[in-house]
Amino acid sequence: MRSTSHYRCSALAFVAAFILAGAIDARADDAWSNPWHASAPPTLSPTQALGKPQVTVGFAADGDVLLSGHTFTGVDGTLTRVAGDGSLRWSSNVRSTASLFASAVQADDGGAIAAFGSSEGVSRDDGNFLVRFDPSGARRWSRFIATGWLARVGATRLANAGCATLTMLDVDSGDVLWQRPYGAPDWDCRGGGLVGDGAGNLYAAFEIPSGVGAISGSRLVRIDADGREAWNIAVAGSGIRSVPGTVGSIVLTTDATTIQGRSIADGHVVWQAAIGNGERVLGVVGASGDPVLVSYGSIRVLAAASGDERWSQAAHVTGADIVGGALIVAGDSTLERLDAATGTQAWSTAFTDPIWFGAGGYDGTTFAIVSTSAWLQPPTVSRFDFASGTTTSTPTAPPIAQPVEGSTAFMADGRALGIGVTGKGGDYAIHLRALDTPTGTTDWEAVDPGNSFSYRDWTGVAEPAVAADAGAIAVTLQAYWGLDECPYTFTQAYPVSLYRASDGARTWQVSLADPQGLSRCSRVSRPRLDGAGDAFVAVDEFRQCPLPLGGSWGCGRNTVYKLARTDGHVLWRADDDTRTGDPDRWSMVGDDVLRYGPFAGSTDTIRRISGTDGHVLWSSTVFSGDGISSEVHRIDDTHVVVFPLFYGSGQWALLDTSTGATTWLADAGPQSCPYPACYDAAGVVLPGGDLLYPAQRDYGMAVRRLHNDGSGTIETRIVGPNDPSLISGLGHFVADAGGQWHAFLSRRLRRAAHASPAGSVEFIAPFDLATGILGAQQAVSAFNGDADDWSLLQWFDWQADPLDSLRMPDGDHLLGSAIEKQAPAPTTASTRMIDLTVTARGDLAVHVDVDRTQVAPGDRVSFVLRATYTGDAPIAGAHLAAMLPWSSGVADATCVVQSASQCELDVASGNVNATFDVAPGGSIEVHGNVRVLDIPAIPLLSAMAYGPTGLAEQDTIDNFAGVMLAQSLFVDGFDAP
Repeated sequence: MRSTSHYRCSALAFVAAFILAGAIDARADDAWSNPWHASAPPTLSPTQALGKPQVTVGFAADGDVLLSGHTFTGVDGTLTRVAGDGSLRWSSNVRSTASLFASAVQADDGGAIAAFGSSEGVSRDDGNFLVRFDPSGARRWSRFIATGWLARVGATRLANAGCATLTMLDVDSGDVLWQRPYGAPDWDCRGGGLVGDGAGNLYAAFEIPSGVGAISGSRLVRIDADGREAWNIAVAGSGIRSVPGTVGSIVLTTDATTIQGRSIADGHVVWQAAIGNGERVLGVVGASGDPVLVSYGSIRVLAAASGDERWSQAAHVTGADIVGGALIVAGDSTLERLDAATGTQAWSTAFTDPIWFGAGGYDGTTFAIVSTSAWLQPPTVSRFDFASGTTTSTPTAPPIAQPVEGSTAFMADGRALGIGVTGKGGDYAIHLRALDTPTGTTDWEAVDPGNSFSYRDWTGVAEPAVAADAGAIAVTLQAYWGLDECPYTFTQAYPVSLYRASDGARTWQVSLADPQGLSRCSRVSRPRLDGAGDAFVAVDEFRQCPLPLGGSWGCGRNTVYKLARTDGHVLWRADDDTRTGDPDRWSMVGDDVLRYGPFAGSTDTIRRISGTDGHVLWSSTVFSGDGISSEVHRIDDTHVVVFPLFYGSGQWALLDTSTGATTWLADAGPQSCPYPACYDAAGVVLPGGDLLYPAQRDYGMAVRRLHNDGSGTIETRIVGPNDPSLISGLGHFVADAGGQWHAFLSRRLRRAAHASPAGSVEFIAPFDLATGILGAQQAVSAFNGDADDWSLLQWFDWQADPLDSLRMPDGDHLLGSAIEKQAPAPTTASTRMIDLTVTARGDLAVHVDVDRTQVAPGDRVSFVLRATYTGDAPIAGAHLAAMLPWSSGVADATCVVQSASQCELDVASGNVNATFDVAPGGSIEVHGNVRVLDIPAIPLLSAMAYGPTGLAEQDTIDNFAGVMLAQSLFVDGFDAP
């Protein structure tokens, strides 16, 4: 469910704008869908970062345990509630990123409240969100809002602090009651904190930025439940790292080297004590609220009133928590309970799990410990008798629904082949499924559990790549990582497997490893099969360069293997020192291999390697000053078009694959392609050999045609209709079985390009090659900006042949690899057939009205969203979505219909999402209002309307609308410090 491809020109901009081309979301009209499902215990693996707390467990007063982690693929974050007896209460999934972590998890009346954040080495406020789950695990509400620290204020209010804001929310609705800014927007904090005193007062700390990455200290505030400040002080120095608690007249704070007891009256320091290297404040204990400090080698308790040490002792601490007023401490092989007042041991028992996640869930008799024997292994939720330390149960966390990493290919007989991978942490199972194309039914399914990487500490997912031809199926698994995630030098091995196309039974499996053990972060290519069913695979290995040649990432070796169909033994291998990072810089010509340079110590840029024995048949030095791009197009049986690595040069060449001779070299001059106004996506070969590229020019749809005649002619044509208020772009072309070309296009408001959240819709439309005119557009996917919608993001590996995973068996059906997201279920791979049959032709339009455009924090802005429809037939399942600039909650939301029905309105995310049925000439209106918080960089209230896939619209420009709001000259004090 990821792509590691490299994009031509500004194609990364295209990824951000164009979510889909085959990864169809759950709202599309399916002819059939065949998703992958799996079940396994949750994995607890928090991202390590500075600043905000990061938690993996939470505990309820009834003994239940909350587990926060990731699914197999890392695409979703998970929150699981486990009963005291180890059984599953519920599990839910939220959208995720590779760096998602939970900074706070609270039990909530059978459900939970969780704060999720993102990390890139430090804590950030962007990408944060809060979710409240009901007792079934379903989302009650969610908010895109800066978060990190939570504090309950009574039964009805929830205080929330991020790096730069303090917000009070209504627990039941999630609506923001008030918000105050403290600090700079977009600040990446390394410290902070929030705590309540039980009397309705809050104490919060925020860093004071003083330049890029630097601070001059922190701001510490006391504020009541209604947002009224009692005091606000600046604390100079290294900054407040945490606010552990309050007791009596003291609020505790820490910085890098000390812990302070401060007066709750005005914040002045009453006492301070040194913090040892590696010490952290575990919490406060006893009626006097004494702070507990632990490190790997000690544990001690200070007097809250004076900071004096009450007691301390050396201890080998692998985990510790405060449970029932006592200290529960784990060492290398023991677990003990210590009296918090004296440090006296109450009991000691054997405990061997080295990885501790937390202890709690004290029900008056027993308590729970969440731990595991090794990273990435299922956690154990053990219960112990509080009085004696006797173990009462040690169940492994129960299995939950898990996603499957996967893709779709097509076999020689036309059937779709679904491939999925389950597992994590080095051991994986490959799943194969042959599907009948017309119906989506499974002809056969096979599971191969024995797949692993030699690097046992690998924490990521395994991505499958597949080739199906000549009665065989070849599969490779890729350990997915970015350069900053690569482990240090190790001997890596990749499994390569061959299966029978008739039933999926494994023929053989081999493990490809660097025999010299010099690779640092190797990657494996997708496999290819020749006419005899022998498999070809390439491995690209990073190597240390001799200084000063390129530092530690500039060198590498690419090895192509040919593996025998019979048993997988290596028939030959070809090694070349070359440019690193992309193992797929090669392709097949007949049964031979084309390898792309540059090659070390040579001016060769492309070589043809004999499939028989691996020797070089010919080489070419075309574009020797630059090298060959990975984009090589096969024009016919004996010719390929190649490009230089630097595409912007405007050059391309036609090579004769039988001799390597350059038939012609064309030069159209440097091509300007500034980001983000334009991009070129992956091209397709037209009948006759011309290349056609979907593109964007000046934020509008365009195509570029490179003529296959050596003339250097590049014909650029704007494809309408476009509109300057929108970002519109073409993403891919695909031809149906009748030869009709279809274009995928994406639209969103231009002003929403940097707004968060921002919505977009993806359409498919027939494309006339002769005129460059798009036919009627049909919606196939949308992103509405909500937390549980985010993981719909998916794109094809454009640099590989997209037709490997996308087909149109006729003009009315789209078949391909897709992503299914139906929260709270996990995001999982699927093979889907989309029904493109037109059931109505017409126009769906949206309008936005607000009662004011000049706003100040604390104001309420009333809005009306209106969707109108004209057409030749009624439509069912149309959508209206609005992305609001403030995630403060929508109040008084109502739906008013005219010649429409079934209006289902959802504002739980703080945005507006409505589905409805409507007749020609009908409309719906959604009325509501939203509280203004801080003024974002782009205060845009945007909306979009899109129909069911069966609705064909000639023009989709009016499917989008928005209103820009501006800061008023007058501020009412709602959030002014």
